Amino acid sequence: MPKIVMVDALFPNPLFGAGFPRASQILNFLANQDNTEIHFLALWEKGSIGRKKFLSLLPSNVQTTFNVNERNIEKVLINKLKYADILWVSRLPIYKRIMSIREKYPDSFSHLKIIYDSECIETLRAQLQSEISGSSIPDSEYEKLLQDEMTLALQADHVIAVSTSEQEVFLNHGCASVFVVGHKINATQELKPSEGRVGLLFVGRLWDEGSPNIDSINWFAEKCYPRLQREDLVFHLVGAITKSLSKKFRGAGFKVSGQIEDLQPVFDSAQLFVAPTRFAAGIPIKLLDAAAAGLPIIATRLLCKQLGWDEDRDILVADTEEEFVNKIEMAMSDEVVWYSLQQNAHARVQQEYSDFAFQKSIKSTFAVLCGGDEEI
Repeated sequence: MPKIVMVDALFPNPLFGAGFPRASQILNFLANQDNTEIHFLALWEKGSIGRKKFLSLLPSNVQTTFNVNERNIEKVLINKLKYADILWVSRLPIYKRIMSIREKYPDSFSHLKIIYDSECIETLRAQLQSEISGSSIPDSEYEKLLQDEMTLALQADHVIAVSTSEQEVFLNHGCASVFVVGHKINATQELKPSEGRVGLLFVGRLWDEGSPNIDSINWFAEKCYPRLQREDLVFHLVGAITKSLSKKFRGAGFKVSGQIEDLQPVFDSAQLFVAPTRFAAGIPIKLLDAAAAGLPIIATRLLCKQLGWDEDRDILVADTEEEFVNKIEMAMSDEVVWYSLQQNAHARVQQEYSDFAFQKSIKSTFAVLCGGDEEI
């Protein structure tokens, strides 16, 4: 069975969001395979989680090296690769850095199968972000950026995408072996009714300046929230948040809670989940978590498209200030609409993101990594 070196930006703490819940699920699956040995490296780790806490979450056969950084990554990685069969790298910036090391020390990589777990296609997100900022990327520049990203992906033996739409992009640019490994979501079996629920909820990491989450919450707070005609309405923000944002949003109808491990009571107390994301790529896992918990959602058309769900049937869709305000008012005042959204989204999660669906996708991927020749 394989010996795997996994490299990511941070240790895969599910509380981080931003694709790390999925990374944690993949790590745990791989660790549970018979005789598999894993060494995990976090290239950007700077104390986001305590050493004792992380070690308590690690499967027993996963080892790690702490304090990996730009100064020592080459030495640490080359040493660990001597004993590995597979190199599994997540996220474009990390993959780009590792490929630069490969270019410098090709002999240290020659015996490996290289797996690129893309998490998202960065160029797609960058294009949307530029459009929102009013300085759209010219078509020629966009094509070059996308081609550069795809050319880098071609250096891997296998690519893993998070959705069939992103899988198609990789395949169309020449990647021969592209798997889809999505998320595993545990849906609640008991949906709580609308009675007793109050307010709006957002769950996500509000830590990285310029990120889709910070952009969306700032926009919603400034443009939409003041127009909602409900004096007692509270917008609850849950997740890692910077001190400046926490200070900005405390009071004036906002509640800031930081990270919470058990989110089910939070989902059960809110009336509507709000996701005004204006640029992103990949799969919006925070929407899946809300739907799985039985909380109806209003989100941008972008997120609805990423999920492949039906607009205003599975989730309410809004892009403009007026659409958000009108549809939030409708969902909070019309129980028929609210219950329909709750049931439809919950059913989609059970069908598409069950443990069975996740196990099927990751097992087929793992079988190829262990010596099969099948390509997808």
